[in-house]
Amino acid sequence: MRKKAILVVSYGTSHKEAREKSIDAIEKRIKEEFQGYKIYRAFTGKRVVKKMEQTGTRVMILAEALEKLKNDGIQELIVQPTYVTNGTENDNMIGKIKAVSGEFQRIAIGKPLLNDEGDSKKLAEVIANQCVVEENEVLLLMGHGTSAFGNLMYHKLNEVFQNMGYKNILIAAMKGEPSFQEAQRQLEHLKVKKVILKPLMIVAGEHVKKDMAGKENSWKSELKKKGYQVQCQMRGLGEFVEVQEQFIKHINEVLGLKE
Repeated sequence: MRKKAILVVSYGTSHKEAREKSIDAIEKRIKEEFQGYKIYRAFTGKRVVKKMEQTGTRVMILAEALEKLKNDGIQELIVQPTYVTNGTENDNMIGKIKAVSGEFQRIAIGKPLLNDEGDSKKLAEVIANQCVVEENEVLLLMGHGTSAFGNLMYHKLNEVFQNMGYKNILIAAMKGEPSFQEAQRQLEHLKVKKVILKPLMIVAGEHVKKDMAGKENSWKSELKKKGYQVQCQMRGLGEFVEVQEQFIKHINEVLGLKE
């Protein structure tokens, strides 16, 4: 039998508890579903990996993981990213994998969480069901932001929420569009008093703790200055079972299996 493996590629986080609730949980679910495959991990956030090393935790970067897979004699390799969109990180990952594709008999790459309209509808349903938003409130989802193409999925998800009748659910990105400034203009138009902030990120790590919910120079602090009541929900998307199942779905797609 050919030696088979699934390499789960994440940006990563140095926050242990957030990592356990999201990335670890996704990897555990993949291991349960694909028992004929050995599961490997790689993080692409080099600063994250370096910070983890300083606390005694070692995680391979992508190049190291690919080298180990080759040395371990893996012949069939599935790579599944835990990125939210087809952004810069995903593009860089694909480039590095294609460069070593000749080292394996078969190599296939799964899609990120949001790849098409069906993915957007599924995630919108999950978020709407998990996060009840009352009248006079708005749920504002904070995405990281990425290349222009990747950011299109934020616009698509925004559109899906609106089409589903969730006028009080908005999306903004830390980098790029739709911007936090645009979201604030929409809040003024909606004339709400309370804003619920939630990460549109797999992990509730550094960006969430500092840029979304921090005491200073954060989305929370800026909104409070403008008079809004602000509540922060500190669960990364990777903590939701339904999101974990979406990554299973994308692996099955590259394996040619139906749900």
